[in-house]
Amino acid sequence: MSAADQRESPGLSRGEGVKYSSRFLDHPAAITAATLLAGNHRRLRHVRAVAAKAECLARHLDDLDRDVLIEAAWLHDVGYATSLVDTGFHPIDGARWLSALDEARLAGLVAHHSCSFHEANLRGLGDALGAFQNESSPVTALLTVADLTTGPEGEDLTLDARIAEITQRYGPDHIVSKSWVLAFEDAQRLFAWADALTASSGPRAMPPSPANSGTAQGLYG
Repeated sequence: MSAADQRESPGLSRGEGVKYSSRFLDHPAAITAATLLAGNHRRLRHVRAVAAKAECLARHLDDLDRDVLIEAAWLHDVGYATSLVDTGFHPIDGARWLSALDEARLAGLVAHHSCSFHEANLRGLGDALGAFQNESSPVTALLTVADLTTGPEGEDLTLDARIAEITQRYGPDHIVSKSWVLAFEDAQRLFAWADALTASSGPRAMPPSPANSGTAQGLYG
C-alpha cells in the first residue's frame, strides 16, 4: 500500500496512529458513519476499528453476508448521532433510521448488536427493540466480536477487558454496567460461535444454549 493510499486516523489511547486505506474509508457506509458522527472523534475511532476487524472476519462468510457484516460494522453506532436521537438508546435509534431507509436487515443487526436486549429491557425498551428482527446469524456473532474486542479509542481489548472498561467508565451502578452482568454469558456464547465459524469448518447454526443460560435460550433459542 502506498503512502498516497493511506490516511492517518486519530491516535489511539496508547498514543499510536492507525493507517486506513482510501478504499476502506471511501466505503459508502464509512462515509455515512463519518457524516452522521462528525465531531464525535472518539466514537469514529471506535467505529473505524470495529469496521476494520469486521472486514477481516468477513472472509469467513459468503459474499452477501460479507457485505452486510461490513456495512453493519460501520453503522452499528450511528444511533449516537445527535440528529438520530429518539429514545436515547443508540441501537434502537440507529435501527429506526435504517428502517426508515428500507434497510430492514441492517436495522435488525444494528438494533440487536452486542446483546442489546438486556439493556433495552432495563430501560423499558424491550418492546421497541422487538420491532426489529434478531437474525441470530453468523453475521450477528462476528459483529459482536468486532465490537466487543474494540475499546472506545479503537484499541484492541479482550471481552473481559472490554466489559471491565465499560464498568469502570460508567460505574458499577449505571444501567449500562448492570446490563452487562446479565449479558455477559450471551456474549461469551456468541464469541464461542464466532470461534467455531472462523475455524476451517465452523457451524452455521447457533450452538445449543448452556443449561444454566435461560436468558440466552430466550434470546437465541
